[in-house]
Amino acid sequence: MAVIGGGPAGAIAARQLRRMGFRTCLIEARGPLHPVVGEALPVTTLRLLHQLGFDSAVTERDALRCDEIMQRWGDGDATARPTSVVMVDRGRFDPALIDIAAEAGVNVMCPARLRRRDETPEGWDLEVETGAGVVRVAARFLVDARGRRAAGSRLLGAATVALCARWRGVAFAAQPQMRIEAAADAWLWGAPLADGSLVVQVFQRTADCTGLSPASREARYRAILRGAKLFSGCDAGVLIDPVHARDASCRVAIEPVTPTMIRIGDLCVAMDPLSSQGVQSAARSALQGSAVANTILSGGDHEAAIEFYRRATHAIATRHRETSAAFYAEAGSRASPFWRERVAAHPISPGIEPGRRTLPSRVRLSPDAHLVDHPVIEGDVVRRRPALTHPRLGEPTAFAEGIALSGAIASIEHAHRVPDILAQWGSMMPAVTARALLDWLIRHDVLVDDDGPPTGPATPTARRPSASRASWRPD
Repeated sequence: MAVIGGGPAGAIAARQLRRMGFRTCLIEARGPLHPVVGEALPVTTLRLLHQLGFDSAVTERDALRCDEIMQRWGDGDATARPTSVVMVDRGRFDPALIDIAAEAGVNVMCPARLRRRDETPEGWDLEVETGAGVVRVAARFLVDARGRRAAGSRLLGAATVALCARWRGVAFAAQPQMRIEAAADAWLWGAPLADGSLVVQVFQRTADCTGLSPASREARYRAILRGAKLFSGCDAGVLIDPVHARDASCRVAIEPVTPTMIRIGDLCVAMDPLSSQGVQSAARSALQGSAVANTILSGGDHEAAIEFYRRATHAIATRHRETSAAFYAEAGSRASPFWRERVAAHPISPGIEPGRRTLPSRVRLSPDAHLVDHPVIEGDVVRRRPALTHPRLGEPTAFAEGIALSGAIASIEHAHRVPDILAQWGSMMPAVTARALLDWLIRHDVLVDDDGPPTGPATPTARRPSASRASWRPD
């Protein structure tokens, strides 16, 4: 098994595949000295890293906790609100992930450059250039995690570039604080790092920054900061890095998976930086990708695995594009091409109402609810399982609140009174889970209020799964 790319997706996938018993080689081009890039890790990401055994990559020496974010996103005044993130330097964080993978038995080649790859009847023949010379690697399966700049993806939204640099001598506030601001033709993000420096990134149209010399790029970067209310104080500090440009465009893989190769991380779906979900998305992509690869190589239902990953990629990309457009729309009615391009997306599906305070006394199954045969992740493999479809779900869903929906719904075939349903589920799940599951089904209109006697069967009908979209459940 060969994994190309040692970012979060590649390192996590390599360790997962080694844990599954595969001899795994991780090929990473960059050496131990990475450029400094600040990244905010929310609590959900930290929890996922802990579950996967990568929490030691976030050390007190290299991480800084931020509990406040100052935001000026519309045309009004700036507002402060609490948050809970840990700021890390990706230049230290990524190599730490690779070290954890190596400790698990992954053969790490770093720095190493992939010079050539040829598909063979047995898998792949790779030619890798290392400090010791050229090495040939034979692999049954290829996991491509080279990031959003690699070939094989298409733009999911507007082309975006991030102008990045670090400052010293700039203090946002008395306590560590993130800042985000919408400008006339850009948006800005900044946060402190554990070494006392301040990372500030300016996101602009790629067309506005193409062909700029280093001096012109720095001048543009400084001018945007001076015009921003939350970042104008940077001019009092010292710029300690050259202003470098990196691709920050949303992208999606043209072909996310084949019987011998899978693309993961940013090379599969590259999120908009505004989401602050880059590392978490990479980790979940690594989990999905390793389960798909394991299913294919272990003789499982490879067609289900490929179908699952293709549909999951499409669903994630579509949902992210719509969600990002909604975030950009909140910036107000700005007329510049930068904002118009980023708001241009399909409208978001109607939202789900907040949870009810009281449950109805009687419910019945919606006639729009159906069961389809759908691929889902179970443990380390992909299997076909019954999944529930409904217009309010958006995609087929096999599990909710940790419970298989098909079994839960089948168990209430003749029950319409809510107390009877909760009693039926009593032998299947804790009472608090039963209540949460019932509330979830009602909020999504799968179960609807029933004021009269039952009029039909209470179990969803089966239909062909051809029109469904993918869903997945983490381990």
